[in-house]
Amino acid sequence: MIIGSLIFCESCGNLLSLPEHHSRSSTIRCAHCKQSQKFNIQEELAIVTRSNPNAFPSILRQKRTLVQNTTNSAGHQNDPAAAPLMDESCPKCNNPQMRYHTLQLRSADEGTTVFYECPNCRQARSVVKPSHLPIRNTNQVELK
Repeated sequence: MIIGSLIFCESCGNLLSLPEHHSRSSTIRCAHCKQSQKFNIQEELAIVTRSNPNAFPSILRQKRTLVQNTTNSAGHQNDPAAAPLMDESCPKCNNPQMRYHTLQLRSADEGTTVFYECPNCRQARSVVKPSHLPIRNTNQVELK
């Protein structure tokens, strides 16, 4: 059985090796089950293989997608303007409050990353919080 450029044994399904010296009509013997089978080699056989980015899933690409498509607890896309405010002054414009959201970018035993954005000047920064500090589900986060 020929599939693309691969030749398989019709008895056991083992992948067969093409013999080094072969004629247009040759016989191949399976190294596994010892069955012989005939095959024809086409002189001008062109094999075209097509693929797409999703054909070979990447763990890194999946993680990137999870970070980019964050959703809130209601399952809706997060709106940065709806992020809670906390009493943290902006280092750029000294606005007394900044918006924040958190993501677990590292492994579960490491700290959560907190992203801050000033609603006034749009200055953004991120801080990794140690895992032993509780982050409460309120409008204010206790920073130490």
